[in-house]
Amino acid sequence: MDMAHFQDGSDYCYSEYFEAPGTVNVGWLGNGMSFPRYPPSEELLSLIWQYTQFSVARARGVHYRDLCTSARCVEERDGLALLLGAAEMRVFGSEGVIYAAPNMLYHYVRVHHYQPPEAFVRALQEQPAPPDPFYFERLSALGLEWSEALVYTPSMIRPRLRPD
Repeated sequence: MDMAHFQDGSDYCYSEYFEAPGTVNVGWLGNGMSFPRYPPSEELLSLIWQYTQFSVARARGVHYRDLCTSARCVEERDGLALLLGAAEMRVFGSEGVIYAAPNMLYHYVRVHHYQPPEAFVRALQEQPAPPDPFYFERLSALGLEWSEALVYTPSMIRPRLRPD
């Protein structure tokens, strides 16, 4: 499954089922795209990890990342290993802005040093985040379903066909 690539701040249009007024894209990266880079702080990684543990807009397949040599993306933090690339996350900003990012964002920041926009980072720092019940209430008010992220287990390793 190929992932769409969008410029930061552009209107969200990946799926009409998950659109909400004021939703903009953040972190939809692809091979050959230029993007700002800066080594992340532990605080930023921790904030993003909170969102990574909960999936919004789950897809039917897993995105095979194209920024790395390995196809699957498994990230581990605090003893929890998650399979990324099959869902999105939402971060609520100020003044009605909603940021939509692939759940691969944690990997992009940690490994590729992608530097998210400052307004997005402020939203991570200032707005209610999962597992705060108010965060989930806001998702529900938009008609967005959520679930816990896919926990990676060794049984997930199996032969697969990768599209060329």
